[in-house]
Amino acid sequence: DERVIKTSIALQHLDNIWDRKAKGLYKNKPKQLANFYAEPIELNLGNIISAFFDKYNVVRSDLDQIIKHKYCIDEEENVSVETMKKLNVLIVVSLDMREQNGASNIRPAKIIEAFKKTAHNTDVIESPSRGRQRKNIVKNILKSIYTRKKYDICYFEPSPFPIQFFERMLIKWLKFRKTWISYFHRDMYWRYDDIIESLLTYEKLKEHKIKQENNLKFLENNIDLLFTPTKLYAEKLNSTLKTVDLPPAGNLNKIDYNSEQREGVIYVGGVSKRYGTSLLLKSFERINQTHCIPLTIICRKKEVIFDDYINYSWLTIRHLTSSQIQQFYSEFKFGVIPIIKNKYHRFVLAFKLFEYASFGLPIAVSDNFEQVKLVEKNEMGLNIGDSVESFSEGIVKLYENPKLLNEFHNNSVEFIKNKGLWKHRVATIIKQYRGRNEK
Repeated sequence: DERVIKTSIALQHLDNIWDRKAKGLYKNKPKQLANFYAEPIELNLGNIISAFFDKYNVVRSDLDQIIKHKYCIDEEENVSVETMKKLNVLIVVSLDMREQNGASNIRPAKIIEAFKKTAHNTDVIESPSRGRQRKNIVKNILKSIYTRKKYDICYFEPSPFPIQFFERMLIKWLKFRKTWISYFHRDMYWRYDDIIESLLTYEKLKEHKIKQENNLKFLENNIDLLFTPTKLYAEKLNSTLKTVDLPPAGNLNKIDYNSEQREGVIYVGGVSKRYGTSLLLKSFERINQTHCIPLTIICRKKEVIFDDYINYSWLTIRHLTSSQIQQFYSEFKFGVIPIIKNKYHRFVLAFKLFEYASFGLPIAVSDNFEQVKLVEKNEMGLNIGDSVESFSEGIVKLYENPKLLNEFHNNSVEFIKNKGLWKHRVATIIKQYRGRNEK
């Protein structure tokens, strides 16, 4: 093409002028370039090497996803030098995680596991015992002084009790070092007499409430952000700190679900009147007068509450560990969460709700605000009310509708995949750190 030759000559001429440092070149650069600019050539590279660009875009997109996953970058956020900065993260756990026998022990272990899958540097202060935790805190402070290591993020997973002296000392130290500190506010049962009266005497209850309120004041004066189980929980807590919801999460599992090839309903969790065990048993007693729907309850130990029902053929009680439970989920049509309706339960979310969804189970829940909102918004199951009559009707309705069960199963899997993994919780923590200066 003749135009290529003209362009080439023009560029050579420019090069010669530049080498000779022609007068006025630096002062009048735009005009100088314009004087010798050749006729432009328009090349549609997309048509010429379309296969290359198609492949390039696929590779770039894949690489983008890998980077976003590793550095916990939001889907809508661009990859940049700032978002790809490796962060120093300290996770402090006030619980013994050696036995994975309940939500309180499992949650911090899963958060730590998800953090360690990122590109960020993660240190952990564990608490197999109070004495061991004290040693670990002192060791961490001394090590950070010696190595001059500064943490960008500190995330606390506390026990239900007020934090101890050495934990306060650590928070003060991190605050002095200008570390961004966040804390998961696990429980607020101490503000609700109908929950705590059964656990403590009046004097102990009064003392415990004072300690918990003082603990909250200390946090408000020394940390940056409170994570709470739900948004309504944060409203009821009414803290002066910024609050963000950080609910439980689950894992993706390989699931083969066909409601017509499964049988029975499963409940996993605590056993007491407050947890809705009595309501659940009475409902299934009523159901099985006209239907045949078996119930399996998995709990830690045999309780007196089972005595009147132990001989019914529709009831099976098992005592299994968390790891043993998982192989049984594939046998059941759906899971149930019967926790009774009260002021406190309105704003909490059962850990087992996410575990049921992790195994693709549709979910029947009692009429407590936050769990109903989550289940109905994501179309994972039904609200079965808060009485024997509504429980019975709701359970039969769901059990005998294979099409609805299969739809709820698919939605449970999608919910966990897109919103309910532990990596999503870690991404929330890091996102809050990155946006710490935003109002």
